[in-house]
Amino acid sequence: MGAELLASVTGGADGGSAAGGDVPRVQMELSEASGGGELSNQASLFGEDSALSQPDASSAQPSATPSRTTSASRAPVAQVQLVNGLAPAGVDLKGVPALAPCRVTINQQVSAAVAEEARQRESGIPTAEQLKHRDPEGHYGSDQPYWARVSDARRMTAEWSDRIVIHMELEVSSSGMKFGPGDSVGVLPQNPAQLVSGLLQRLGLDGDAVFEVQPVPDEAVSADQRLLSHIPWPCTLRHAFTHCTDFTSVPRKSLLRMLAEHCSNADEQRTLLFFTSRAGRDAYADEISAGQPSLLDLLQRFPSCNPPVDALLDALQPLAPRLYSLTNAPVAERIQSVAIPGACGPSKLQFAFSVVRFDTKYGSKRGVASNWLANLAQPWLSGSVKAGASKAPEVLLPIYIKRSTFFTPPASLATPMIMIGPGTGVAPYRGFLQQRMADMLASGETRPGTAVLYFGSRKQDEDYLYEKDWQQFISAGALQKLRLAFSRAQDTKVYVQHLMREDAAELAQYIIAGAYVFVCGDGAVMAKDVNAALCDVLKIGMGMSDEAAHDELAEMTKAGHYVRDIWS
Repeated sequence: MGAELLASVTGGADGGSAAGGDVPRVQMELSEASGGGELSNQASLFGEDSALSQPDASSAQPSATPSRTTSASRAPVAQVQLVNGLAPAGVDLKGVPALAPCRVTINQQVSAAVAEEARQRESGIPTAEQLKHRDPEGHYGSDQPYWARVSDARRMTAEWSDRIVIHMELEVSSSGMKFGPGDSVGVLPQNPAQLVSGLLQRLGLDGDAVFEVQPVPDEAVSADQRLLSHIPWPCTLRHAFTHCTDFTSVPRKSLLRMLAEHCSNADEQRTLLFFTSRAGRDAYADEISAGQPSLLDLLQRFPSCNPPVDALLDALQPLAPRLYSLTNAPVAERIQSVAIPGACGPSKLQFAFSVVRFDTKYGSKRGVASNWLANLAQPWLSGSVKAGASKAPEVLLPIYIKRSTFFTPPASLATPMIMIGPGTGVAPYRGFLQQRMADMLASGETRPGTAVLYFGSRKQDEDYLYEKDWQQFISAGALQKLRLAFSRAQDTKVYVQHLMREDAAELAQYIIAGAYVFVCGDGAVMAKDVNAALCDVLKIGMGMSDEAAHDELAEMTKAGHYVRDIWS
């Protein structure tokens, strides 16, 4: 994942769990770029419609461009409640953003030869050309990924648990890729076929129709500018909605504004406009931010909304890659006849992800990328294919490596390091310790600086990730201390930040000695509590004031000794 250098944080707090799977990273303060600033991407399942009273389609149409006021004249605005899911007539629509003009025209009148070529190309993805692509330097990206073969997958959480975490392994021996501990693998997901078909049907579109993109009349476009560059047109509409566009993330207000423009029912149009207004702030938070409707959910809720495909493709964001922390280092399985726990050499990548599934008022939701990956892993998860089997199915997925600048273990084995990673946030530390153990064996070092790992989850028999590996690292002397917080193993919940405060005096001494502090996991909840616990460590263990503790963390950040790899 993209590492983050940061002095003070504002996240929040379950130290016993970490977001995973489909929760993409966001950049917070001085963060390393993380692949496009993607938003939360959960896709709705089929079959759940919002129960709404059907308004009279003949009611008066409100102005599609409400009046606007300057920021200087703004005053606190009373929040209005919806009535039967609709904004009441006469609601204040001040602050609605201006409608962004559509920049493109979708031309479906392509020649038969162009259409046939596009359909044949899509039927063979990955194409022979894509499979043969090799970068001489081993550099790949979202525009030209490497198609890796899945070589193993296994569930790491108990079968009875509602929490599903999967460990996946990819074969990359012929790619030339270079990677190290702390790096991430970028995965290019695709939207569920059922959801794509439902959207095409609702919009009345032929998914097999091939289109090209042209500028709107009188739009100035340079010769080298490619409109909707994230879509490899000419292509079919099905391909564009499956591989290129994000229609499951929390809808932005600009998208709601465009949808409102294409409602023939006044009540529905007013409601969508209301969500984008200042008076509709609370309604947006409840109905959109919390409800997380997909585009299809909104179109089912507002049946009079029929946006043209031009405006829709222009308004939708690209389907962003997902970044997952590598959980292995490129070290040999054995060094000097000593086995490195979990090591598989430089020819394979390993990562872990949580399968995202939850319910909202719009029905059941499934994370796009994590469920897509879980489906690809089914031959291994079901037990029909064993790891390393010679007759394993060829399951391929497009990937690339995102190198980390800051989230890497210290160069010297003598330097102490404190690793904090609840839930799937623990994944990169497996690679850290593999590299550390390999370096110890290569150098003959038997007394390295202290390495401490804080891990949190629900219960030891439910979701203790990589348990055997941590124990083996302790036995080998690569890990000196393992602190475990199982939040649901006792009546009173215990999280990693509680253990950190218990260890304040000890941790403070490591920090005085120049320790690196790494935090990985949930940026919205866990990171705030861990940061607060670190401040308390400095106050308790070093006698600092609250202000001095925050200043010290700021200095550690500048020096690269407090590094976070978090997502939200």
